[in-house]
Amino acid sequence: MLWPGAPTRAAVPEEGDKQDAARRRAQAQTVMKLTERHRAYWRRNLALTLSLLLIWFGVTFVAGYYASTLNRFDFLGFPLGFYLFAQGSLIAYLAIIVIYVWTMNRLDRRYRVHERR
Repeated sequence: MLWPGAPTRAAVPEEGDKQDAARRRAQAQTVMKLTERHRAYWRRNLALTLSLLLIWFGVTFVAGYYASTLNRFDFLGFPLGFYLFAQGSLIAYLAIIVIYVWTMNRLDRRYRVHERR
C-alpha cells in the first residue's frame, strides 16, 4: 500500500474511463488554446495601456515642465503654456479615452471576448 486508501491491485481501465480520459485531454487542449489566445489579448491590452499612459504622462508632466518656456508665445491672446493646460490637455485626455475605447472594441472582437448586445 502506497498511501492510505490507495488501490491494492492494478486497475484495468474500463471503456467509460477511456472516454473520460479522452474528453479530459480534449478539454485540456481547449483550455491551452484559450490560454494562448488570452495571453495574446492581454499582451496587446497592456501594450495599448502603457503607450496611452506614456502619452498621458507627456501631456501632463512634460508639457508642464516646459510651461514657462511655452508662455513666451501667445495663442489666441493667451500664453501658450496656459492654453495647453486649459484646453489642449483636456482635448488630449479625451482623445486618449476615444482611442482606448475604439482600440479595445477592435481587440475584443478580434479575440472574441466582446460583449454581445
